[in-house]
Amino acid sequence: FIYLNAKHKPWWLANIRTTYGKDTDFSGPDSYANVIPDTELRIKWLPNLGNMKLMFIQTPGNIQFLEFVPGEMLNVRLKDDMEEVYGFSYWKEGCSPAFAGRKFTSLAALKANNYQYQEIFLNKPATTLAADATTANADNGIWFVTSDNTAAKAITDITKAKKGVVYIIECGGTTNATTIAKADKFSSLTAAWTPVAVGDYIMVTLDSTSKFVDLERCVNGVRSINTALQPNVPGAR
Repeated sequence: FIYLNAKHKPWWLANIRTTYGKDTDFSGPDSYANVIPDTELRIKWLPNLGNMKLMFIQTPGNIQFLEFVPGEMLNVRLKDDMEEVYGFSYWKEGCSPAFAGRKFTSLAALKANNYQYQEIFLNKPATTLAADATTANADNGIWFVTSDNTAAKAITDITKAKKGVVYIIECGGTTNATTIAKADKFSSLTAAWTPVAVGDYIMVTLDSTSKFVDLERCVNGVRSINTALQPNVPGAR
């Protein structure tokens, strides 16, 4: 299966009509609205992705929802309210693949292997910031890649950021590389972020005071996790 953003389905249908004819019939489960033309690869349309241009391919059943306590989703309670009866349950859940593929120490090693052991393939739904940019706009996604700059620059804000959403700033250029100071909207960081290599990143989210805190970061290819905020993340324990 290939998973695509349901918000972009009109683009998909318009492009199918352009390529295969204006009168293409999209009815039925095997139409080009649900299957990649000339393949057996089926499409799953995902809701609630905003405008993110994320797409990924996986074997059906590999990615599954996980219950915290077995059966808690089915532990349904009933409550009557006048002439209506509500059915509800409480649960904690997660989402995890059974197989993601062999772990490699670097992207170069993964490419050298020609992705032979990969079980999940996905694009990089990132937005490239313009040279000398000092802000990122959350309307454009959650992942931002900086560019080479004409002078030293620092990110001072992620505008329109929402609480509960994690954002990534990644170094895409080392010429006057974009940094983040421990000040203003980023004053709650554990430390300033100064990348030294392409691919270095910092992962942040808003706290209760609407300031950004860092969940993890990578500098010179070395990943470090903020264990105070993420004690249970694999690699933090």
